[in-house]
Amino acid sequence: MSKETFDLMDAEGKSLFACKWETDSDPMAVLAVVHGLSDHMGRYDSFSKYLNKKGIAVYGMDYQGHGESPGKRGHVRSYDLLISNIDKLLVAVRLEYNDTPLFLYGHSLGGNIVSNYILQHHSKEISGVILSAPFLELAFEPPAWKVRLARILNSLWPSLTLSDDLDPMELSHDPLVGKAYLEDPLVHGKISVRVFNSAIHQGAWALENAGLLNYPTLIMHGTEDRLTSHKASERFAKNAGESAKLKLWEGLRHEIHNESSKEDILNFMHKWIKEILLAEKIN
Repeated sequence: MSKETFDLMDAEGKSLFACKWETDSDPMAVLAVVHGLSDHMGRYDSFSKYLNKKGIAVYGMDYQGHGESPGKRGHVRSYDLLISNIDKLLVAVRLEYNDTPLFLYGHSLGGNIVSNYILQHHSKEISGVILSAPFLELAFEPPAWKVRLARILNSLWPSLTLSDDLDPMELSHDPLVGKAYLEDPLVHGKISVRVFNSAIHQGAWALENAGLLNYPTLIMHGTEDRLTSHKASERFAKNAGESAKLKLWEGLRHEIHNESSKEDILNFMHKWIKEILLAEKIN
């Protein structure tokens, strides 16, 4: 197993920080990861190394305004730029693994971005999709003043950033996860007016258009998630029909991959990926 970093050019020609975790032998699949708000790929190191042991290579990038990539913290100029990042990431995977089955993974805001991508694209390059606690709706009602302010300033001052009001201790039952998040210099805890409005709008769009889904998709959500709504994930799966498989993890919080039972979650993912690969061979 090895981790390497590389540069990825976005649609505007700006360099993004990217990394890959490769297996010791030819992988059974490659997982392309899109992280969440205020998140970065460095927080997926143990996640990726565990999947490497299962024969899955992992690729990911810090998108604009996040982690080690440039840009105002918590701000991305447009939602379309976030969508286009996925194309850039998939191209990077295909340059190295031309024939290996490719799966797309999105967590939280990354789940919002990935869900919109797969509903708007019909690429034969993707074997399957995993949505982890996708931000389709919030699990709480944000302050009314903040919502009104975001709407008013969306055109006037889209780059204005506010606190994301995230309590790190709500990420996982493991207090060390929250502590590490608080102490992580690459975590910024901000969200811009543009990103907030886009996420709310695109989450609603994904729920309404889930019937367009044509990729095998695993949706996983903890029922004790107080950040993004597991009820919205249920509605998405129901609207998507047979293409979607919903797995609710009873009592788990937002970052199910960082709970004490994370190996159960990763093993479940691995089993599902193997099932999809077997179905591809049969068909």
